[in-house]
Amino acid sequence: MIDDQLLRADQLIGYDWRAYVGFFAGSDTMVRIVSEFYNSIFYLPNVVILALAIKKDVKTLEKFILAAIISLLLTIGIFALVPATTAWTHLHLSDTEISSFRNLPLSSDGWIDELIRIREGSLRSLRNFQGKGLIAFPSFHCAAALILIWASWNIRWLRIPMTLVNLGMILATPIVGGHYVADLIGGLVITIVSVILAGWLHTWMLRHVAVVRRGAWAMIPAVQRAEPRAEVR
Repeated sequence: MIDDQLLRADQLIGYDWRAYVGFFAGSDTMVRIVSEFYNSIFYLPNVVILALAIKKDVKTLEKFILAAIISLLLTIGIFALVPATTAWTHLHLSDTEISSFRNLPLSSDGWIDELIRIREGSLRSLRNFQGKGLIAFPSFHCAAALILIWASWNIRWLRIPMTLVNLGMILATPIVGGHYVADLIGGLVITIVSVILAGWLHTWMLRHVAVVRRGAWAMIPAVQRAEPRAEVR
């Protein structure tokens, strides 16, 4: 586990998870807002895909899908090599104390408990996993939020609301997701790498498709290529 390193990184930049979470935990309204922002990751991609389709911006849509896939693969791969839990789990705080902050994932429940059991060897089957998240560092929520902002930036009517909602998602990740701020920095790096790789891969794919099409056209007999195409009325 790299919790000790992540916690020290947070302390170096002056981040105090107790103060941050305590600010939001004092109001029912704030708790609900934070939860909604965090869960917006489940529907915001559909909004961006639909908006890009309406705009007929196929190029950005393809790059967005590629960047999303690359970022997910990178976060899974990195987390598998350098797993982590949360600051309070690392510090061995009781669930009773953690529950007083509200919205923080408990150490004995959910993904934290399952991760610990997987590492201990007591959990060897994920049949009842039900698709729950299991990534701490880097934060996929942060990477997804930044990629969503990037993909929707050229859509004027969507730019501001998408930016605000996704910034809210990022602010919610240390609470609902139990992330270190260092996880968010890792998510930023993942975003930059994913967008660059998506651009390169998209260019390569277009070139590959063009080569395949030229090859297929060359294989057609010259007589057939010379025949005029029938008009469709």
